[in-house]
Amino acid sequence: MDNNTRPIEIDDDLDLQIRGFGKLKFLGLSVYDIHLWAPHDLTQQNFNTKKFALSLTYYRKIEGALIADLTLVEMRKFVQGEEIELALETRWLAHMRKAFPNVSAGDCLTGINVIQNNRREVHFYCNGIATHIVEDETFAELFFNIWLHSASSDAKLRLQLFGVN
Repeated sequence: MDNNTRPIEIDDDLDLQIRGFGKLKFLGLSVYDIHLWAPHDLTQQNFNTKKFALSLTYYRKIEGALIADLTLVEMRKFVQGEEIELALETRWLAHMRKAFPNVSAGDCLTGINVIQNNRREVHFYCNGIATHIVEDETFAELFFNIWLHSASSDAKLRLQLFGVN
């Protein structure tokens, strides 16, 4: 599945080019291929201030609710010194359950980091069809930190996304 075909949802955005890609494995099983689509000036330090996209192409069937639950677990790792308020977690989980449908092998979920009017939000797609928009800067930061932050759980995958081998 390691193809570098630009997802249709970013097809018109000429300044986003493939930056890097990798594969997430869990217990030796391939879960998804992930690609970072970014402008040439995106760096490991400034990714929170640029428009970019992460596209994940799945190898197997996974329920959207499970993807949302696991994503929230990963997001919690980036909250320093305090827990996320239960009401906020509940709202974020509801957003993700709208954004992430059940997937099968070959399905592609894409999250686009959008900066507009000095606001940051995430636009989600499944196989090129818009699923949900989350207009929450903290959500956007924690969500993309999962793969791009220097404290990412998978340092090797992070470097691959930035094109560093």
